[in-house]
Amino acid sequence: MAKVLIENISYLNDPQCFSENYERMSAYRRAAPDNMKLQKDRMLSLGAGILLNKALDSCGLSGEYTIAYGKYGKPYFPQIKDQFRFSLSHSGTMAMCVFSSDGENRALSTGCDIQEKRKTDLKIAERFFHPSEYELIMKEADHEKRTDLFYRLWTLKESCLKAAGTGTLLSMKDFRIQLNADANPSVWKGDQRMPFTFEEIRDIPGYSASYCIAEEHDPKGI
Repeated sequence: MAKVLIENISYLNDPQCFSENYERMSAYRRAAPDNMKLQKDRMLSLGAGILLNKALDSCGLSGEYTIAYGKYGKPYFPQIKDQFRFSLSHSGTMAMCVFSSDGENRALSTGCDIQEKRKTDLKIAERFFHPSEYELIMKEADHEKRTDLFYRLWTLKESCLKAAGTGTLLSMKDFRIQLNADANPSVWKGDQRMPFTFEEIRDIPGYSASYCIAEEHDPKGI
């Protein structure tokens, strides 16, 4: 089971508010906004850190943890790696955190992605998506609906890659998302359904957001 936090981080435009929240961050979370050149990016990075702290607090896991990265770059806390798994994303003015926590040391790997919907060159879909996904997009005659479909598939695929923890090892073309009218989306590689569960967040105007949960404790990727 996973929980999701999403927040508009525009309040960090206030310099005092930004400073106060920055001071509450651990050293590794301070390093993230410190490495950003643009203030907008620094705000988004800090906003994601704020949500991560809220997630830890809600699980009774507040504390100073060191950060580590898996073989393909997925972040985790070694001290509580089997109790708490998380994923972060941000775009526009929104930050997102999805997390799984289990006192039995069986927290599941998670992934999330949020994207502000903008005018998009759909050649990106032709280049990066599975052929069946690109075909589905191009069958949609309405331009606005076509753009919405592109972002739905993009966030679903990104969240799945993050949950799998494979980074860029796997191409987006190597698997396909199936959108189901009466059920949550599913992910397939060839004719095999892969062990990942999705949820879509469809009520944020101007944004598409999804999160993914591995159905196995230690996913082997897709």
